[in-house]
Amino acid sequence: MVSTDAIRIAVGVVVLVATAIGGFLVYRNVTAAPPVDTRLNSAVLMRGAEMGVDLTNGRPDEDQERLLGVFDEGKTTLAADLTFRDGLYVFTENEAVFSGYLADTFDNGEPRVIACVVDGRLQGPSVELFPDRSLKVSRNNKDGEAVGQMLEFFPDGVLKLRVMMKGQSPNGGALVGEITARTYEDGAYEKRELGTGRLQFIDEGGGTDFRNADTALEDVAGFMLFYDGLMGQKVYTSDSRGIESAPVFDSLQESGSDG
Repeated sequence: MVSTDAIRIAVGVVVLVATAIGGFLVYRNVTAAPPVDTRLNSAVLMRGAEMGVDLTNGRPDEDQERLLGVFDEGKTTLAADLTFRDGLYVFTENEAVFSGYLADTFDNGEPRVIACVVDGRLQGPSVELFPDRSLKVSRNNKDGEAVGQMLEFFPDGVLKLRVMMKGQSPNGGALVGEITARTYEDGAYEKRELGTGRLQFIDEGGGTDFRNADTALEDVAGFMLFYDGLMGQKVYTSDSRGIESAPVFDSLQESGSDG
């Protein structure tokens, strides 16, 4: 026959487990972000076409190829000739709002960043490149904000990070989901699926803006990444630049590393 004390203990355990599960579900529901509509509205698409900016969003390799073609055809405007203020790109010389293809380059003139801008705001695809023109970061933008899938690669082409950008986080940066991250340790890559969390862009000095959209694309040097756990958010990295890849012996990569 089961004693009264044993029954009380069993009931207590069930209550604790139920409370923990309930708390976990509440936490997940609080931090989970609703789906974000990544589609550009028709007015933006028409305005882009009017200004000669193709906002077509394809696969990352397609966006890379198309934007490199725009750069090689001399259709880009250098970020050095623009000012980024209050989330808008304007011409430094006359403060007219900029529409067109934005580019930032390495010291040797090779493209580092190429993006589409309409009425001062990032719209559609943008790419960040390594000095050999291979893809470093692919992201999609809507009204100046990174939305939808963002990918980052190591210099050897291995995926470093994949996240789904889901809009502004109340804690700064953006809410993210479907996080896949890789690190290189002991001669091999380790892959981690981190669920949901928060990603905040950092600049060259490691500083941040509360809104990712307030950091100019060409000033983004890396990211901070946090992932959701049972007891709150945990730090994956406070500076993604410290996440190393397998050794890459490529003179072009090395020559452009200080650009």
